[in-house]
Amino acid sequence: MKNRKTLLGGGVLLATVASALIIAAGHLSSLGTRTTPNPSASPSGACRQPGPVGSGTVASQAADGRFVACIQVPLGPSNAVISAIRLEPWPNWDSRQAARAGDWLTLTPASGPPGTEVKVSGHVGPWPAVVGKPDAANICWASCDALQGSIAITWSKSEAGRFDGSFTVPAAPWFRGKTISSLQSGRYAVIVPCLPLYLDRKGACATARLQAFFDLSAQRPSPCAASPSCARLQATPMLGPPGSLVSIEGWAPLTGIGGSGFVEIGFEPEMSQILKASGNIATPPADMLTSMRFSITRSPDWATLPALHPVSIQRTGMDPIGVDPSDPRRFAYCGAGSIHITRDGGSSWTTISDAGLEQASAATDYPLPNTLDPDLICNSVALDSRFPATIYASFVTSGFNAGSVAYVSRDSGVSWQPAPFPADYDMQWFGGFRASATSVEPLYYTLFDVAPGPADFTVEQTTDGGRSWHGATLPCPGRGPCLALGALPHRGCSAHDGLQSTLMSRDSGRSWMALGWPDFLSACATAQLIGLADDGVVMVDPLSPYALRVTLDGHTWLRYALPPINGAELTKDNTPGTLEMLPDGRLLIAGPTWYLLAAGARSWCTVPLSGVAHDVDVVSPMPIGGSLWWIDPNAGSALEGAPRSIPLSRIHC
Repeated sequence: MKNRKTLLGGGVLLATVASALIIAAGHLSSLGTRTTPNPSASPSGACRQPGPVGSGTVASQAADGRFVACIQVPLGPSNAVISAIRLEPWPNWDSRQAARAGDWLTLTPASGPPGTEVKVSGHVGPWPAVVGKPDAANICWASCDALQGSIAITWSKSEAGRFDGSFTVPAAPWFRGKTISSLQSGRYAVIVPCLPLYLDRKGACATARLQAFFDLSAQRPSPCAASPSCARLQATPMLGPPGSLVSIEGWAPLTGIGGSGFVEIGFEPEMSQILKASGNIATPPADMLTSMRFSITRSPDWATLPALHPVSIQRTGMDPIGVDPSDPRRFAYCGAGSIHITRDGGSSWTTISDAGLEQASAATDYPLPNTLDPDLICNSVALDSRFPATIYASFVTSGFNAGSVAYVSRDSGVSWQPAPFPADYDMQWFGGFRASATSVEPLYYTLFDVAPGPADFTVEQTTDGGRSWHGATLPCPGRGPCLALGALPHRGCSAHDGLQSTLMSRDSGRSWMALGWPDFLSACATAQLIGLADDGVVMVDPLSPYALRVTLDGHTWLRYALPPINGAELTKDNTPGTLEMLPDGRLLIAGPTWYLLAAGARSWCTVPLSGVAHDVDVVSPMPIGGSLWWIDPNAGSALEGAPRSIPLSRIHC
């Protein structure tokens, strides 16, 4: 699949220009929208979406100027606007120098009508040894200040310097700067401006410039030769609620050749923000092509949902309570200088000392305790189902780039060792434990300070209680759709608002893709990724404007509106407590007052909790066995609080 980066070719650039190009390649992910080329809509007007969609996307153009895309309706005013903008190409460094002796370029065929598939063959002589053989070449039609693009090329194994590629002759007018060139008969230059792409210290091409000619026979001049206002945009349907999919079909003068033309499509005001930001070193110039009206309808209500039946619930962030995946009567919580474990559902507790951590961490870059955690209270704990003496725990580090580090004890806390982390990683890039009945996986955040996604972390795994470790992929839940949460980003809530990627696998965990829309959840307060018995998926996120997102078919996501409480609409800023879905599919808000929303209900009811201490922090109560458990910050030690619980059977109105 082509993207904006392809326009830069596969060559090697001097360091003086490489940084600008790297920044340019990231432009399409700006402003909070996921903008990868989107072939997920068909000309029939139906979205055929295998993965996630956003409220903005980039569509590649066919040779005749058509493009299709699939976008998702955001929250917004009812009278919305969808816009399409053109991203102008970066310069191709065409020095206009003459071809060197022995260099040549041929086209087969060398003439034909619009839309002709043309084989490109060429030869280039020796070039600087520091430059490898690229797998793509820049190409221009008419001139390099007109239509530009990039084509894939292969190199001959028998003839040094020989390469082959192909492109499609334009079958529509094209942009030439701010003007439009009409599609009409004539002789047009086909230029490979710099191959391999390598610039000297003056910014000029230091390798080969190749040129050939194509004789175009157009039956009649094309229209749309004056301005981009002839671009067209059509949406199917033309109205829908937030979260619904919209198929986009459109046409515009060509913005690139060889499949390298791109049109960015999305809802306002994001498109206008991109236009406003364009034209600097980080973003190429952009122009508005066309816009159309779209009506955003009301979100469906919670009461319209059928009863939901969760079979797996995953929580964002790092929980101070860890549960044995095979035995809900065995769980642990983080205390001051210790970890407390119960084997009988909370009736009695055993204290495991983590005093050995000071010695174990002394040789690392992050000794414990530290200024952020002088009392040595872990921020997450995990238990091993098959090896009860093995305990896993993580602790915060100090400093400007503070993160978390993971440790393991295989002898019930007598001694501790750092959990292994991948080569070339920092141990404080730890992003959370995942535990199943057969294994435990520490996750490590891969990309420093970038937005979450399917490849934002790597996984270590142990199946023998921490004795040996190896790289792995995430396991699927025992029931329901194969879902997973990515790693908590390094620096937690201070990095990208503490967003964790949401992932789905369609091949039992061998590979993963981004799940939904938006394809992340907040970890600054507990959010949930929930698999349903019928393969549907629910996301509950109290810090998102899309607090409840549901797909019942695994593809089509909708945002569902929740009833107000005491006359006030629920938003991320005024939800009176934590928000979570219980194992039976009801919604619970836990705070000074607890509220419950049953299936089909049109209003919240108040849970009577007389005689029960029910203060909670930002971490939602955790369902364990037949009860809800949480750490009460106002009970027990002032440093660690105390565990509280209430039977799920008491959560009623």
